[in-house]
Amino acid sequence: LEDPRRNAKEIAALEEDMNSRAHELARDKKLADRAFLDPAPEGVPLCELALDDDKDFVAMEQERKRLLEDPRRNAKEIAALEEDMNSRAHELARDKKLADRAFLDPAPEGVPLCELALDDDRDFVAMEQERKRLLEDPRRNAKEIAALEEDMNSRAHELARDKKLADRAFLDSAPEGVPLRASLRWTTTR
Repeated sequence: LEDPRRNAKEIAALEEDMNSRAHELARDKKLADRAFLDPAPEGVPLCELALDDDKDFVAMEQERKRLLEDPRRNAKEIAALEEDMNSRAHELARDKKLADRAFLDPAPEGVPLCELALDDDRDFVAMEQERKRLLEDPRRNAKEIAALEEDMNSRAHELARDKKLADRAFLDSAPEGVPLRASLRWTTTR
């Protein structure tokens, strides 16, 4: 390595390794600094959120760093700030979910998407995870993604119908002899 010209490849490889290690150490430090955060706000892994690109979050993080210079004296402020940072992470996770689900009907069967427990539905979550996997190569998986998005929309409509029925459980199940479920299906397919 003493002759930079003759050893240029080895030097470049070593510099690349050192750079990779520096990035790895920085990531580890950032993870340690953020250990107080919910690891998966709204079910979204923290690593999928662009926290470093969010000016509000970054400003809070810098303020926390300043307060940590005297953690005893600033304990209450630090705790409050960490709570605010967690809230911001949850807000960013909700925004990410909305963006990731932009292809869904915003109000299936007239029920706002936010009122459906999509994250609690095993079938929907499985389809969402499969879609995420397919999106790693969207060009090659375009047909599968489109079909899956259609299935996810159908599932959202099914969950919305179930929610409407549950919300209307107090009603006569067959007013005037017409089953409520049948009338619900008729109004949603017109």
